[in-house]
Amino acid sequence: MRIERLMDEALIIAVRDGRRALTYDDVIQAQLITEVGLAHEVGYHPDERRRVATHEAGHALIATLLGREVRVASILRRGASLGLVAHDDAEERHLKTPSELKDLIVIAMAGRAAEIQEFGEASSGIASDLAAATTMAAQLVGLLGAADSLLSLEAAIMPGAGNLVAKVLSHDPSREQADAMVKAAADRAACMLIEHRLTLITLAQALCDRDELSSEEVHNLVDAATVS
Repeated sequence: MRIERLMDEALIIAVRDGRRALTYDDVIQAQLITEVGLAHEVGYHPDERRRVATHEAGHALIATLLGREVRVASILRRGASLGLVAHDDAEERHLKTPSELKDLIVIAMAGRAAEIQEFGEASSGIASDLAAATTMAAQLVGLLGAADSLLSLEAAIMPGAGNLVAKVLSHDPSREQADAMVKAAADRAACMLIEHRLTLITLAQALCDRDELSSEEVHNLVDAATVS
């Protein structure tokens, strides 16, 4: 049923664009609609538009450099989000290693790092990124034995006892280790963006000009900027 709905949405997108045949981008757009809602243009102040584009460019660039498959990068509003970068594993995977989860934390922190690098400070747009990074760090520390202890804090969770993130944040040693992981990821993202600043600026400008970039457009821009 989900696949049927997805293909129906993709067909609607193609018809609205005056085409009879579906494309890969139609399916990606349809997937975004079913997952996070329709895209809407935002009446950004010029400075705000540049900031949001830089933020999303940071996510897209680091995701690409770390081998993720970026599906789309956008500064259009979907739901409560002013923009988004959707990315997946380059190949279908069912498990995640600690190293892979740490890479995902770096990607989550890349928007903040890009804003600080280009504007001197980050905006309120980083709130959901920090929440995602905190959740993944809590999983590494309290669930996957990726810190000093092999004890699982998830084992202490009983009905009504709170979730894993709450357990980690309320346990001082675990909270410190999770915090250190997020800070290390933030530093790594910042270093990568400094090294690839021209690529970041190129992606941000493209987002400012076009509002949305497909998977192919993101990879082509990153490849071209990296080679040059």
